[in-house]
Amino acid sequence: MLSEKLLQKFEIIHTEEYKSETYKIFYAVFKERFLYINFKGFSTNNDLIKGFEIRNRLITQFGFNEKEYFEIWDYIHSPKTSRDGRFIINENLSKENPNLLAILFTNCSLQQEVMLHSGFSFIKNNKTINTILKTNEEGIEFGLNLLKSTKEQRALIINALISSGDIVRNYVKSNFNDLWNKNKEIINIASLEYKVLRFQNNIYFSDSNLFYVNFDVIEENILKIDFSGIVKNSDIDTIFKYKSDILKELGLNKSTIYQIFDFTNVKFQSKSKIINNIISHLLEPIEINNISIFVSKSLFINQYLRIKNKKGLNKWMRTTNFENAFHKAYIIKELFESETKISIPKQKKEKDILINLLQSKLNKLGNQHKFDIEQIIKFISQIAWDKQSKPISIDNNKNPRLNNIFYAIKLVLEDNNDNINKLKGNISDLETQNSILAQRIKELEHEKVQKTKNVNINFELN
Repeated sequence: MLSEKLLQKFEIIHTEEYKSETYKIFYAVFKERFLYINFKGFSTNNDLIKGFEIRNRLITQFGFNEKEYFEIWDYIHSPKTSRDGRFIINENLSKENPNLLAILFTNCSLQQEVMLHSGFSFIKNNKTINTILKTNEEGIEFGLNLLKSTKEQRALIINALISSGDIVRNYVKSNFNDLWNKNKEIINIASLEYKVLRFQNNIYFSDSNLFYVNFDVIEENILKIDFSGIVKNSDIDTIFKYKSDILKELGLNKSTIYQIFDFTNVKFQSKSKIINNIISHLLEPIEINNISIFVSKSLFINQYLRIKNKKGLNKWMRTTNFENAFHKAYIIKELFESETKISIPKQKKEKDILINLLQSKLNKLGNQHKFDIEQIIKFISQIAWDKQSKPISIDNNKNPRLNNIFYAIKLVLEDNNDNINKLKGNISDLETQNSILAQRIKELEHEKVQKTKNVNINFELN
């Protein structure tokens, strides 16, 4: 629960409780724009459903759906959540909530930390930060810092958390090769062939039909966003929504992508407003680890992007043609994702981006034991979170030191799945037998009633 010191420091404007025989949830709404939730006892599925209903009502009732806020989930008195309960939590937290900056889990036991941390990457909502902090004091301080920070400051905070492993990226398998094998289309770029997925069903057309956008995904995680026509500022939000849907379909909505915004064939109604809107989207939490490259022959756009590129974030590069942009994206992808020998780029901006990427890589190497444990936990956690998620592919695992462990875990998980399937079969057989038995009991009761009626009739006749 909240300490007296915190209660004196911040102003509560509403409290509420939910109680069942085995479970209690305490809610406190604070004027400082955060919602505190304390869980106690053993929850049933109905308890969790009711709890989310109250939470959602409070969010609307106190205007949290209209302005940014954060939540503290205090697990100090809450034991392990059931498998079905985890699915309910995942389903609810996966819903889009654009004003929820973060859910900060506090006072967790080691078991709860493992369960939560392993499940974060399966949550489909990619805009809300989910992380674990030791105390309510730390959680509130972190949340208030997010609230008062600019987007640029938030980007730096989130980037640091990702590099340290405190915010997890997703380990679920990409669907790119599965989808590509259905059509096997190849794109030729600078006389070289690459796999490409064209999302024909996700072409965005503006209301006036004077503007449209094509989305192509090349070699798993290089995304080409091709603008054509006359673009309005109001189109940008929808374009990023389309992009988000495509990445979800590919299983890449929480992974690093290399995205190319091709402005070669587009005219802007208001260049500065539209570029500012795009930059605003690129400072969202889910975009922090992405590499963006802009293709434009417009001197104004290139100069404006150069000025807006914040020092320390190094978020994007500029070039004048798609082939050059793809080459940059592919080189950075290879440098970051493989053990390729590194050659230093000539241009300062490319050097800055490479330095940031290498720093991120060094941070990961410095925390390698932490990331090794993360991968093992993620793999094991499929047993808890795999209702809607695909398993990690051992064949594509880039850490050979862990392969033996993964194969051992895989055997256990396969045996577990066999046992679950057998259990489901036994339950189905038992339900069938129960149904037959219940029907037979009804028939016997009916026969008993009939016999009683017959006896009564015979008695009256005599």
